[in-house]
Amino acid sequence: MIGRRPAFPAVLLLAAACAHTPPVSTPAGFEILQSGGDDEAARQVARVLPGALERVGRWGTVAPPMVVRIQPSGEALAAAVGRPGETGLLGWARRGSVDIQSPRAWSRGRPTDEEFGALLAHELTHCLLFQRIGRAWAQRDVPGWFEEGMACFTAGERHPSADASALLPGPGTHPFDTELAYGTADRAFRYLLARHGDAAIRSLLDGLAAGRGFPAAFLEVTGTRVEDFEESLRAHLGTETAGTF
Repeated sequence: MIGRRPAFPAVLLLAAACAHTPPVSTPAGFEILQSGGDDEAARQVARVLPGALERVGRWGTVAPPMVVRIQPSGEALAAAVGRPGETGLLGWARRGSVDIQSPRAWSRGRPTDEEFGALLAHELTHCLLFQRIGRAWAQRDVPGWFEEGMACFTAGERHPSADASALLPGPGTHPFDTELAYGTADRAFRYLLARHGDAAIRSLLDGLAAGRGFPAAFLEVTGTRVEDFEESLRAHLGTETAGTF
């Protein structure tokens, strides 16, 4: 999920009503929906979707059927995903769908195919994780840094800020800084990847798919408790220089 929300929330199972696009070439099992005659946005989604899926394929296959809904504005997207008032959202993922803000509505200017593809890769990474876990998300104890860090990394995002204090922010402990939170999550995932490699990430996802909680699956795959990894990461973040990962 991307779009600067104040926390790493759980999946919401809400739907949005959109019109069908004119025929476009999309991967099997994927459907693009749009409203407001946004045919150009639908064509851009169709253009960048294969590349986004290729990035996500590093960790596994996003299982169809999948729907990509193009919402005409930030307000429409926020309403569709049940986050009224959070009009800065650009995308939101569920197990079987992604809602995205139309590129013609982005406040910072219309995105290039590369930028729009990165957004889709970010959201589809969430879809893959949600699919592997199934409906028991709340019982799996997946850390926010893993969920968002995996999505940021797969999308090729780079966030300049990271700080140990943002790894596990407690309620009221310090003001929430979105860029810092995403940057720290991204750095945490890169640190995990540097220590254990791609195969460990895929094995961890396999463990979640088999019904294990994240702490148990993490220990089995890495030989390290989540708490010990996070403590090591905190120490690393206190000494690293920019661009370490």
